[in-house]
Amino acid sequence: MALADKTSLKQLFNDSFDTLLAAGAAIIAGGIIVGTPIIILLAGGDFAVAGQLLMPLSLATALIFIGNVTGYFIFALGKQRQIIPLYIMVAITALILYFILIPRYSYWGAAWGTVTVEALMAVVSLTLLKRWGLVPSVARWPKILLATAILIIGLLLPLPLILKILVAGLMYGVTVWYLKLIPLQKSL
Repeated sequence: MALADKTSLKQLFNDSFDTLLAAGAAIIAGGIIVGTPIIILLAGGDFAVAGQLLMPLSLATALIFIGNVTGYFIFALGKQRQIIPLYIMVAITALILYFILIPRYSYWGAAWGTVTVEALMAVVSLTLLKRWGLVPSVARWPKILLATAILIIGLLLPLPLILKILVAGLMYGVTVWYLKLIPLQKSL
């Protein structure tokens, strides 16, 4: 695909963005609802706080997805030189945040510092892409919310943990497929 083909580029961007947004929403829902039970199952009750940490870390993961897809498109557009100073600024901000938050709040400071840094990176990348005409379309977002709501319903079912995860995953997968949320054809 030539970069001159703006329509194909926008479609590819939106397909990529929405796919990772849907995955990120599922990770956030799962991290919040079953994070602690999974950690307790795997490591025992003494590590339950690690399950609570999955909430901010799942949010950070979703933000990393957004940051990655936007970053790749910035590189595909050949605009990486313009974002390098911003990456450096975000890295310096991260160091300052970690030096402030970690001594005071320990692993919680590290987790929420990561969320903040990844959110900043996503905002910076999205702002640059907007300047160059690539803006995420919100057309599929209601479907993403619906699929995530179905996943949440599945994760709240009164079932044993493993069965609950399998049923919720199946419900989510069927919903994503039925709504044609993630394009299975090539965008190009």
